[in-house]
Amino acid sequence: MAVDVRIFAPLSSIDTCAVWNVLSSRRLSTAAAARGRNFILVDYVRYECLTRPRANPSESDIQLQDLLRKKLERGDVTTLTVDVNDLREIARVDLVRRLGRGEIAAIALARKIRGAFLSDDRAAYRIACDAFPEQPSQTTPQLVGWLVYVGELTDGDFEIVVREHNDATGRSTLSAYFRKTYQMALHHRLAERQ
Repeated sequence: MAVDVRIFAPLSSIDTCAVWNVLSSRRLSTAAAARGRNFILVDYVRYECLTRPRANPSESDIQLQDLLRKKLERGDVTTLTVDVNDLREIARVDLVRRLGRGEIAAIALARKIRGAFLSDDRAAYRIACDAFPEQPSQTTPQLVGWLVYVGELTDGDFEIVVREHNDATGRSTLSAYFRKTYQMALHHRLAERQ
């Protein structure tokens, strides 16, 4: 995924996988909030995260769900609705039909609120970029890189983010991407000082 770590939209409609990745690190979600980055859930993504039955949820899955519930109760994360017309508008694009319902609804919400679409699913990210080039599409690794770039995350914070993510998800699926965007952020910062 080609991302620019020098930018990250302040308002993002977030899909299910990105919800878990952003919440997987308390340091990451705190840093994002400190820099005024807000994440909006479309109703269907909220359903996927909290209501849809899961087969054998892990302890970390249950903890992330509890954290999301608390963030929703406190108003740290907002839920909005899309209607049939919002969905129809993007369903006309053939590429979009390949995506899951949550991703489609999140893209529709991003367009409705004129915000960005945040996804860590490669296909969803690529399709959103191709189908709607005028709308920002973002990833959690891009968020990490941007927070390093703007100085909200230090070198030590970055290692905490990676560790928390790996511990919460039980795997290191995004760690290599986090490291790549971290390096990109440092490169841009160095280049701008010269």
